[in-house]
Amino acid sequence: MKFHALFLKTSVLFGLILLIQMICQLDEVRKYRQIKMIDDVQLSESTMKTFTDVETTAEVIKIPKLLVGIPTVKRNGEEYLSDTVRFLLDDLSGFQEKFSEFLEISVLLYAGGADFDYANELIEEYKSEEIQIVVAPKEFYGSDLTDIKHNWGDSDERIIWRTRQCLDYLFMWNIGKEYDYFLQLEDDVQIDRGFLEFVRMQIEQKKEDPDWISMEFSEMGFIGKLFRRESLEKLILYTKLFYRVKPIDLIYWAFVGMQACLPEYRPDKCRPLVNKLAMRFPDKGKLSCDLVKLNPGKKLVKAMKIIIPTGTPVLLKKITISG
Repeated sequence: MKFHALFLKTSVLFGLILLIQMICQLDEVRKYRQIKMIDDVQLSESTMKTFTDVETTAEVIKIPKLLVGIPTVKRNGEEYLSDTVRFLLDDLSGFQEKFSEFLEISVLLYAGGADFDYANELIEEYKSEEIQIVVAPKEFYGSDLTDIKHNWGDSDERIIWRTRQCLDYLFMWNIGKEYDYFLQLEDDVQIDRGFLEFVRMQIEQKKEDPDWISMEFSEMGFIGKLFRRESLEKLILYTKLFYRVKPIDLIYWAFVGMQACLPEYRPDKCRPLVNKLAMRFPDKGKLSCDLVKLNPGKKLVKAMKIIIPTGTPVLLKKITISG
């Protein structure tokens, strides 16, 4: 009996020990599962953070956008716009095949002088092309073309022309400032293949430079002028102050000069500072532009060239109009 009682007690004690061990093991399993769940949550949060970082990076590394703006007016007689557009689109086609992942380029034609009939002609002519056609409403000009201010010894016709040109540019620039870069041409240029790639190269080289205002691919007027968005926004504000007083090219140079030089600087000291902000690319080689520029009342049509890298530019003859 004593033996059986001792065996029974031993068995019960052993069973209790096993039960305690099982409880401990269950507790360890429960703790492990809790830790595993926490790790899973942490892993999930880490994974989400990684995905978020990737998405953020994708937003930062975006393709910059360039708008090529061409102001144009209806001409009596010979017109050059169709050739200009043809040369530009030909160069753009080659550019998109190789470099579209580096720079997205769009083209805009601006019909000046609130000429809706001419704008409709352009829409019809270029309906198969991805070109924006824009025209300002007549209300945009207000009384600026009738209530004129006489200065610079200009005739009424000249004052009205230059004022309308300023307003046309302002309207077009307000569209251009929605892009990272804006390149202005004219409706009478011819460019060879390679021009847009050269423009992209210059943008790429200067993308870390926050100070430059413009790049000039021509020495005449606003032909071949490239602006950063920040510079164009400031130029718009500055032009609004003086568009009834000065021609647009003088407004532009005053805009650049006031940022580059102090008033007391001599021209020889100021010029190098201006060139750092408004960079020029003369005599660089591959692209030549025949720019036929006619101002109202002028009998001389000035032919010029824009020169872009590699190769020898062709010197284009001057054209004079008699009569």
